[in-house]
Amino acid sequence: MTGRVLLPSGAENTDDLLIYYAVSGNEYSGEDIYQTGVFGPVQGEFSHRIRSGNVILYTEHPDYALTYAGPISNFPGLQTEEFRLELTKGRELEVELKDDKGNPISNATVSAAPVINAHQFGSFREAEKIDENVYLLKMMPATTLRIRLSAPGYSTREEDIDDYDHWSTQMQTAKPTTGKVVDADGNPVAGAKLRHLLVADESEDPTHDAILTTTAEDGTFVLDQLAEDATYFGIVETPDMQRTLFNELKEDQKDVEIKIPKTGIITGTIRGDFSLLKTINNNQPIVGIRQELIFTEKSRRIHHHSSISSYDMPYSASIHDLVEVSTNDGIGTFEFKGTLPGKVEIQIGPYLVPIDSNGQDDWHIELDLTTGKSEVKINPEKR
Repeated sequence: MTGRVLLPSGAENTDDLLIYYAVSGNEYSGEDIYQTGVFGPVQGEFSHRIRSGNVILYTEHPDYALTYAGPISNFPGLQTEEFRLELTKGRELEVELKDDKGNPISNATVSAAPVINAHQFGSFREAEKIDENVYLLKMMPATTLRIRLSAPGYSTREEDIDDYDHWSTQMQTAKPTTGKVVDADGNPVAGAKLRHLLVADESEDPTHDAILTTTAEDGTFVLDQLAEDATYFGIVETPDMQRTLFNELKEDQKDVEIKIPKTGIITGTIRGDFSLLKTINNNQPIVGIRQELIFTEKSRRIHHHSSISSYDMPYSASIHDLVEVSTNDGIGTFEFKGTLPGKVEIQIGPYLVPIDSNGQDDWHIELDLTTGKSEVKINPEKR
C-alpha cells in the first residue's frame, strides 16, 4: 500500500510519525479476519506491505487531531486509491458534568478516543477544565468519540458521542466496594497496590493497566470509581513485590479479603558477552520478564475489532517487568520476586527462557550469552 501524510496547507509532513493499520476481510476465503500493526517512522510519502483486505490507517501527531483514512480495499495489485492522511486541528467538544441530583462535578477526569467503523482507535486524550464543571476536549477528529468519565465517588462510565459541540450529562453516585489485603499469616498489608489489567462489561473488553487504589495502614481499601455493570481483574502488589491475582471485583461488594501468599523468586546467573544484554538509564543492563496470567477458567464470548464474527477468549492479561542485572568479575546476577502462576518468559539478551510457574516455587537460571546454553533449576536452595 502507498500513501502520503499531508499538513493542513497541503504540503507533505516533515515530522517523524508512526502509522497504525487495521485490516479486515479477505478477498479469497470470505472470512472476517483481522490484523493490526504499526510501521514507521514516516514523514511524507510511505509504502508498506501488509495483509490483503480492507484497510484503515491512522496516525497521531501531538499538534493535530488523530487522522485516519479508509477503509480502502487493498488487495494484490488492486489498491483502489492512495491513502491520504491529511492532518487537521480537528474539532472541540465541551463536556458538562453534573451528578444525579443536578450538582456540578468539578473534580472529574474526562478523556476521549475516536471510534471508526464501530471500533476504538488511538489513545485517549484528556480534556482541559475550563469552568467549574465544564471540560474541553481539543483536537478531536470528525468522527464518533468514545468519552471516558471518572470522578471520585462516581461510577466510571464510557459513552459513544457523535457530532456535538457541547454535551451535558450526569454521573451516577458510586456504590463503593470495600476490602482488605492481608499476607499469608493474616496480617494487614499497608501500601499494597491494586492494579486492574482487564475490565469486562456488557459491550467492551478493554485491557488496561492502571492503579485502582493503594491500601491504607490497616490494609483496607475503598473502590469508589468502579464502572457500573463492569467486572475487574488484576493483581495486588505489595511494596516488597509480593503479588497475587484478584478476580471479579465489582461495584457494591463489601469486606472483600485478598490474601497474598508467599511468592517464589526467580534468580539468574549470566556469563559471556554482556554487550548482548539490553540496557536502560545510563547503560544499566537488564533482563525482561513477561508473565501471562489466566484469571479464571471461564471464557468470554467477544467481538474483537469485528461486528461480524466472535470467538471465545479466556479472561487473561500479561504483565512485563524490567529487572536490573548486577555484574562483577565477569558474572551477572539478577533477582525477581514478583512471580505469579502461569507462563513466564525471561528475555536475557537475544535468548528467551520459558518457565511454567505455580507462583510459589523458586527458580534459578544459568545462561551463557556467548553460547546461548541455558539451564533452569527449580528450588535449588531454600530461601
